[in-house]
Amino acid sequence: MDRVTLVPQASEYRAGDVQYFRELVLSTGLTRVVLARDYLGVTDRCLRLWMAGDTPFPYSIQFTLECIVLGV
Repeated sequence: MDRVTLVPQASEYRAGDVQYFRELVLSTGLTRVVLARDYLGVTDRCLRLWMAGDTPFPYSIQFTLECIVLGV
């Protein structure tokens, strides 16, 4: 079986799509605190601001969340 390699693609960046971002966060199955601190390297406050749409989330965070959800 071929191994799938995920590569960040700027064309896949869903900037401003807060609903998509929230769904990714919830789909990880992790608490916000654990996800922010242990997986994303940010504060819980930063994650909350992204989820509220108050601050735009970077593509690197979207990509990381997608990898967590996909289990890669």
